[in-house]
Amino acid sequence: MKSELDLRSQAELLLAIETKTFYPVGSTRKQTSDFRLICATNKDLQKMVQEGAFREDLYTRIRCWEFLLPGIRDLPKDFQDNVDHEMKQNNSEEFHKGNAHPFQVFFEDAAKASYNAFGISPEALWTGNFRDLKFSIRRLATKARLRESSITLEMVLEEIDHLRKIWGYPKQKTEANPDEILATLERMAHSQYSDRNLLDALESYLLTLGFEKYGNKAKTAKWLYETPGKSLVNPSNRFRERFKSLFPQ
Repeated sequence: MKSELDLRSQAELLLAIETKTFYPVGSTRKQTSDFRLICATNKDLQKMVQEGAFREDLYTRIRCWEFLLPGIRDLPKDFQDNVDHEMKQNNSEEFHKGNAHPFQVFFEDAAKASYNAFGISPEALWTGNFRDLKFSIRRLATKARLRESSITLEMVLEEIDHLRKIWGYPKQKTEANPDEILATLERMAHSQYSDRNLLDALESYLLTLGFEKYGNKAKTAKWLYETPGKSLVNPSNRFRERFKSLFPQ
């Protein structure tokens, strides 16, 4: 049963529920059926009743048992598994297109952490539920294949902006909210280093992110540890020292 049924169709359905009788389409002979009705909707039927778009007497009869099924954003523990599944499915499809050398796509670590953190945040509406996730992964994979690259943090940030637009978000404010920035950093750091305290998790995350960005120990150390106006002595050694402390062999 759809919540989009017009009021006349709702009345006919109500009559069938109450009398167990109905007229088949195009027939003038009434038939009887002892049926069980199972309904599903993503609409707020109670609100529709208040707005006059759904019959209250029909709603009363179909709500004997109600089960609320969680959406994708309500399953944070399963979200990463769903992302991995969609990526695996996408890569699998490449093998069935007759390509001699199918290009397999994977997330870079920082990109995946950012995508997963956004995906389970209150910002992620996932109005199309799993369909939204499926097409989101497909867009990311297609961009990566066109560039013959893995899925980068830049691609993920572009996709997040796209998702916000299709969900009807207003344009982002130019002035960033410090609380939101801190909360995002905390989610991203702990998504990769959940066994560490926040400070160590943040430093570990920034170390790996910096090295991926610069591809150089000295530049990464300067980015993280250099005081403005004062050059860092032996930046490569500083990188190795902190890396060894946070990632013991």
